[in-house]
Amino acid sequence: LAATAASCGDSSPSGESSLSPGTSGSPSGSTRYVAPNGADTNAGTKQAPWATIGAALEKAAAGETILVADGRYETAIRTERAATADAPITVQAASGARPVIRPTGEDAVIAVGGQAAHLIFDGLTFEGATGESSANIYIAGAASDITFRHCVSRGSARQGFFSERTTARVRIDSCSFANNGGSGPDNQDHNLYVEG
Repeated sequence: LAATAASCGDSSPSGESSLSPGTSGSPSGSTRYVAPNGADTNAGTKQAPWATIGAALEKAAAGETILVADGRYETAIRTERAATADAPITVQAASGARPVIRPTGEDAVIAVGGQAAHLIFDGLTFEGATGESSANIYIAGAASDITFRHCVSRGSARQGFFSERTTARVRIDSCSFANNGGSGPDNQDHNLYVEG
């Protein structure tokens, strides 16, 4: 695990966001789009975006960048998607956007598991996981080469970030973890908990 102490903050964005490619995606891959007013039956284009990040991860090709428009997303993300070292899949906030993923009544806002590999999450806010074993960001199984950068994790009932000992090469870069935990037994809630 590589982590940096720099915080990306948690202020709300203002104004409309532009859906233009950022700088952290694969330069050789194409760009796909997600927006709150989209539909998962759409083509994932700028004019016909998908509605959920989970569907976008399943439909995007290795090497593609998924730009996420400003707004609140109420569907939890569950993925076992594997890309490659040469062609990772990047899920990134659109230019000027600060998308918030806050599902209702979910124990994990994002769960990355199975053989998931070479996924990058950039500029997203994960918040509000609830339940006895909750975590905003949960990495499990044999997931490897998973990167979170410029992300925020806040307001989870138990854990802000939790990775199992079976995972490998999970990177956290310039993220902020705040106000997570407090509903569990003493000393068992954490902003950031990493095993393995």
